[in-house]
Amino acid sequence: MTAKTFRLLDPADSRTLFEGPVTPVTGRSPRATSRDDLQELDFSTYRQTHAAVVIEADGQRTRPFPIGENIWAPSIWKT
Repeated sequence: MTAKTFRLLDPADSRTLFEGPVTPVTGRSPRATSRDDLQELDFSTYRQTHAAVVIEADGQRTRPFPIGENIWAPSIWKT
């Protein structure tokens, strides 16, 4: 990926909810090799709850996913 920034978007209207830097992390992963090209997209400071957001970077978008407090709590009961 060559992007310098990424955005969190509302998938309903493509409104930008958050923008942050794309940070190279090559070599910091315990499983990293000299061929790895890893980037960090850190949106941990974003504190809003949304039923769905997408990440956009370098012209690519993720599938929609939720953001919120205890978002994984319901899955605990299924395990």
